Amino acid sequence: MDRKIDLIQYLPPFMRQYLPLKLVTGAENKIFQDALSELKKIDNNEFIQTADSNGLKRFESMMGIISYHEESLDTRRNRILAKWNDELPYTINALKKKLDIVCGEHQYEIQCKFSEYQMEIVTHLKNYGQIDEFYNIVDYMIPCNILLSIINTLTNEIDMSLYVGGVVSVKSKIHMKVR
Repeated sequence: MDRKIDLIQYLPPFMRQYLPLKLVTGAENKIFQDALSELKKIDNNEFIQTADSNGLKRFESMMGIISYHEESLDTRRNRILAKWNDELPYTINALKKKLDIVCGEHQYEIQCKFSEYQMEIVTHLKNYGQIDEFYNIVDYMIPCNILLSIINTLTNEIDMSLYVGGVVSVKSKIHMKVR
């Protein structure tokens, strides 16, 4: 909720009518409004979920994450959250929690065949940086003795009309011989 600064309301009612005081408080309203906006930005940058680009850059620096120029804020935020919420020991449930953050809840399928030391993960990643973060998570969470198969499938939906027409033309020649 944004607060509207109106300093003239803090003056006694009989002083509010004087033009010099109206002009001074009107000019100061802008300064105080800008200061309040900056305080709101600082407050938002304290938390990963509400941080802007500068706030995310600070979190990335703290955790040693390298961001790519083309990444969206949501992708950067998810990468930070994945590392922030890192927990030991690495279990299948911990892996699923991480993949929920990076891929989206239940936007992947995991098939485990631990008796055969195999695991298959099917994802649907399409944003820049998501695949790199996915590989980072899989690289340090899955033991080296597990044969891992990763499949990333993408689907495209096109919203358009398609008109199909057809014509059938029959032409026949009749040959007649006159006798």
